[in-house]
Amino acid sequence: MLTLHLAAALLLRFTVHVSSTPAPALLGPGFPAPTDLSSNSSLVHAAWSNFTATIESFIRANTTVEGLVPNLGSYTFSVGAFSIYDEAATEKLQYHHTGPDVKTSNTGVTHVDGDSIYRVESITKLFTVYLTLLEIGSGYWDCPITDFLPDLADFAKKTPLDPLHVVDWNGVTLGTLAGQMSGIPRDTALYTNDLAFQSPSPAGLPPLNLSSPDEIDPCASYSNSSGTFCPNKINLQSYTRRDPVFAPWTSPMYTNGGFAMLSLAVENITGKAFGTLFKDNMFTPLGMTSTFYKSMTDFSRAVSPGGSQTDTYQSLRSIAANDAASGSIYSTTNDLAKFGLSILNSTLLAPEETRKWLKPITHTGSLQFSVGRPWEIFRFTQPSTGHVNDLYTKAGDGTGYSSYLILSPDHGAGFSILIAGNNLPTYIARSAVADTLTSTVVRALESEAAAEAVHNLAGRYVSNSSYLNSSLTLTVDASIGSGLHVTSWISNGTKMLPLLGIQTLDELSLFPTGLRSPLPGQGEKVAFRGTFGSSTYSRDVGLFMDQGTTNSAWENIDATTYGGASFDLFLFDVDANGKAMAVTPAVTRATLHKIA
Repeated sequence: MLTLHLAAALLLRFTVHVSSTPAPALLGPGFPAPTDLSSNSSLVHAAWSNFTATIESFIRANTTVEGLVPNLGSYTFSVGAFSIYDEAATEKLQYHHTGPDVKTSNTGVTHVDGDSIYRVESITKLFTVYLTLLEIGSGYWDCPITDFLPDLADFAKKTPLDPLHVVDWNGVTLGTLAGQMSGIPRDTALYTNDLAFQSPSPAGLPPLNLSSPDEIDPCASYSNSSGTFCPNKINLQSYTRRDPVFAPWTSPMYTNGGFAMLSLAVENITGKAFGTLFKDNMFTPLGMTSTFYKSMTDFSRAVSPGGSQTDTYQSLRSIAANDAASGSIYSTTNDLAKFGLSILNSTLLAPEETRKWLKPITHTGSLQFSVGRPWEIFRFTQPSTGHVNDLYTKAGDGTGYSSYLILSPDHGAGFSILIAGNNLPTYIARSAVADTLTSTVVRALESEAAAEAVHNLAGRYVSNSSYLNSSLTLTVDASIGSGLHVTSWISNGTKMLPLLGIQTLDELSLFPTGLRSPLPGQGEKVAFRGTFGSSTYSRDVGLFMDQGTTNSAWENIDATTYGGASFDLFLFDVDANGKAMAVTPAVTRATLHKIA
């Protein structure tokens, strides 16, 4: 039996005073990831049917989607799902719609499917960072870009630093470029919709001398139909002539040029062309046979709403060849599934490298949005439980094309959205489709995970010993929050919940940690950790009181031990299908076997 002094210590540590949200949860999954997305009995499959029916209703009725997309049927688009736990999802969970401008196109496909090739635009930036991690690793993130681009190093050495007008290139690291924290200009003047290229003298602005090197981008002379690329040396000069937006590490801001510089650095470090690295070390190993960098020669599967090989499908950021690292990938629904699965499954990277990569590096001005390298991270709150699942995404936009790659690491799943349209606002349609997908299928991922947790983990566990009165009862209840809720815990005849200062049945919840080891034969031993907190309270609390009550999980985890064993560690023995056979609360050293 525990001593009264220990009981008092536990009571002080774990008593929860007030709470305003579902019981505190850890960052990460609320349940083990769902393994069934595609069968007829899956909640995800049902939600996918709901999603596609909703999209088709918009198309048939020619109605406005979210008040912004007047005619979704005018666009051509492909949507696909994938899961590291359900291989069939890639094939079964796809939706394709062919718009009139592709049906009548004289180039490429006239009916889209999972192998139709779209431009993915700025999803290319994600490819570029992935390749950088593959080739040189995250150990280079803190190295200045001037270590690898001699022209920038020479400029930095010769030019007095002026915080208002000169970028601190020695302070710009590879990591800031990959994570949109460099503060460098978004683009060269040629790519910033410079008004000088629309009108020599817009109303209210002074006239420019377009023949003066001080008033025109140095790459302007390479903007011609011959496709001659602006040399890298001159392209870099274009960036050195523009004012900084921020000092490095001040605030996130979207840039394109940073990824061109990143690709040049990787080329200089490896001694190989970026396109060769893509083909040899990413596309070929992953079997991405329909993905291309910079250009294509086979247009038979192209999605080309302009109907010509010289339209925006083929045109690139051709004034500076290495700007291709920002937006020149062509790919398909099926290949993007392979790409996304390789990230979630750590196929090419070490698991530790993947975990580091799938984290934000900065907030933005929105509570729901953060930025990674170069992830655009949405903090999605599950309506049923209040649990937060971070969606790691990358969007792409260009003339005639928009795209999304969306990963939900908590669920081991992801989605791609590829949209094309001639003279249409594809980015609005892309976002509307993504919102519809999120409100149906992403929510269902959590619901399916909860349902599988009920089947596999919830229930009653008891000791096999006839003289030991020990048991554990676990439930799943969305009204309380995510996780496995401990409604009864008896150890050697002692009720553990009151001993821990837990007054109601919603205050101890178990969450998967991702730590696991194989059992002899088949199956695994998997670790869960408990969080202590209440899902109800009688009054509102302030910001700092809230931290101590409803946001305390990360602080209190592993806080109390007995003989070195944590009170919040529970080890489950599960079979090859993830179904629990037994659980061992670490602090009691007693294995309890599942009976119901």
